[in-house]
Amino acid sequence: MCDKLISVIVPVYNVEQYLEKCVNSIRNQTYKNLEIILVDDGTKDDGGILCDVLAKIDDRIKVIHKKNGGLSDARNAGLDVAEGEYIAFVDGDDFIHPQMYDTMIHMIEEEESDMAVCGFASVGEDAEIDMEEEIFTKSEVFLNGRIMQNLYFSNEFDKFVVVAWNKLYKAEMFEHVRYPKGMLHEDEFTTYRITYPCKKISFTPTRFYYYVTRSSSIMGVVNEKRLHLLLSYIDRMRYFAGHKAYALSEAFAKKYMRMTNQFQAWGEETGQDFSIRLIEYRKVFIQVFAWCLKKKQIRFAFETKAELFVYLYMENFYYKIWKWQHK
Repeated sequence: MCDKLISVIVPVYNVEQYLEKCVNSIRNQTYKNLEIILVDDGTKDDGGILCDVLAKIDDRIKVIHKKNGGLSDARNAGLDVAEGEYIAFVDGDDFIHPQMYDTMIHMIEEEESDMAVCGFASVGEDAEIDMEEEIFTKSEVFLNGRIMQNLYFSNEFDKFVVVAWNKLYKAEMFEHVRYPKGMLHEDEFTTYRITYPCKKISFTPTRFYYYVTRSSSIMGVVNEKRLHLLLSYIDRMRYFAGHKAYALSEAFAKKYMRMTNQFQAWGEETGQDFSIRLIEYRKVFIQVFAWCLKKKQIRFAFETKAELFVYLYMENFYYKIWKWQHK
């Protein structure tokens, strides 16, 4: 029987009305050896006070009060004090199935994996979930050399890859990894640095995590900070080229070019001008793409090079083609 400590890190910022449900879903796990780290990230509501109240109810709860630094900074603060052999994240407005960590830690231990990934359900703020209906689906193991290809290029699995919170990690995987402070899409900059070195990843589509969609959530708003996603694609281009994973590097070059069209379209729809930031990021993209092409072993496909040519020298035409394809 596994009894290793799991540190569950919960960033708390303006989620007072959801926090108790979130924390109780962690407290009520069938796996009991937990360290629950609530990180009050300078919340403007009474969530910080509620953290202290909850800590008095359950001695497994630790509370960190800090100045607001954003989601990345809150997660990093939790990582810095975590004592568990395993790490998990739950956002303060979400909740989890009572058997989530019991199932996932046994997946890792029995299959000798580096981490476990589960399915999730997007639910409304007032959704009532019958968790007893969720039946565990047998896990699948992804082996080294096929992990990223399967997870990033399979329509069945790619949506589970990026986010931090539907996973259970060995703590050692964060020894040299932290989330980028001040960046939106922080998971996009980080999760691949953990998944890529893994020799084995255990996956189950069972929906153990419940992601609460809120109208006030920053992820529902299109603004200039959302363009950080483009920087995350550039970051992965560089990383994968440096690790000789050239197919992945090429894939994110394509993702970058095509996503610039999406942001341009969103800008037109919302009356926002993203042009200055797009030009700035374009320069960075060109520098990294050129660096990738200088790698001796890399051979991007002719189609990718042709697309880059059109993107660089026929930008308006490139955008018009994309709009026509996405009517």
